[in-house]
Amino acid sequence: MKKFDLKKLLASVAALSVVACMTAVPTFADGNSADVAADGSSVADSEVTGDESTGDESTGGEESTGDESTGGEESTGDESTGAEESTGAEESTGGAGEEVTTLRVDSEADATVAIKMTQVTMTLDEVKEAGYKVPIYVTLTTNPGLNAIEYGFTVGDNVASFQIINDPIKAIDAGYDAVSGGLTINPNSDNPNMNWATWASAENNKDLAGMIVIELTLPETAAEGDVYEVNFEEVGTAAANGAPSTMFFEKSTDNGQEKQAFFMQNGFVKIAEPEAPTEAPTEAPSEEPSSEEEPSSEAPADSKDDSTGAPPTGSSDVLPIAGAAAAVAVLGGVAFVAKKKD
Repeated sequence: MKKFDLKKLLASVAALSVVACMTAVPTFADGNSADVAADGSSVADSEVTGDESTGDESTGGEESTGDESTGGEESTGDESTGAEESTGAEESTGGAGEEVTTLRVDSEADATVAIKMTQVTMTLDEVKEAGYKVPIYVTLTTNPGLNAIEYGFTVGDNVASFQIINDPIKAIDAGYDAVSGGLTINPNSDNPNMNWATWASAENNKDLAGMIVIELTLPETAAEGDVYEVNFEEVGTAAANGAPSTMFFEKSTDNGQEKQAFFMQNGFVKIAEPEAPTEAPTEAPSEEPSSEEEPSSEAPADSKDDSTGAPPTGSSDVLPIAGAAAAVAVLGGVAFVAKKKD
């Protein structure tokens, strides 16, 4: 019987085990092999990290994104709303389709600036005597000191024509009070009856009282009761950037330009209607005085002239009454009636 060399057998098994370990390529459950993992340092580590990272970070990112998105939307909504309100309150700039507002107030007591047009009522004869020309003054009646002005105005379609007097000498030559002048008047290309006035200065100015004169020429067909209007316009035509010009009044402050709340009064010329004649009130006829006089109960004074003023004595104690049948005698304060004999 052949003997086995146990040492050689163990050595052979050990050698076979080493060779097997060196030549075998392990395969992971997902099919990735160790040598592929070696290219990315470790596929197993990378995938696990990726799964954990993708899962955790994705989940966290989605939650974070959702929360942040929700918060961002709320914040954006609030900020947007606040900004819109602020823009609307401060000035009337904005893109097409947005509502344009200004700092106009309805009460003069709430305004720091008041701009008014004159309101004129005339008779038809006065209009004819004036050659159908009537001035409308645009005046700053309350001025805190301004350095920038913009406003528009539109003349009614029933006015025959008009001209804008924007120069003191021209105003005086036309027979009107002097105006400040210096404004820039821009006609509206879409509406010939509308104009936009602007003025700006480096310093605040409180002396812009009489600003311009709008001289209206009324039609010769003007009749009693007619009204010819001139109205302020708060919004002008859109500029090149799509933002329309807006009515404002600004003053320079340490913090920059400051818009002022303003009150405005539109103007008109009205031809007065004739007053209806008033009828005199009808008086009731007075009663005719009666021609018959009632006899007086008092005795007439003595017709005799008594220069001394002393009462008469003797027979004159009986006071005769002409045409009467009796006389009254006063003796000692007692009156007696004596009948006269026929």
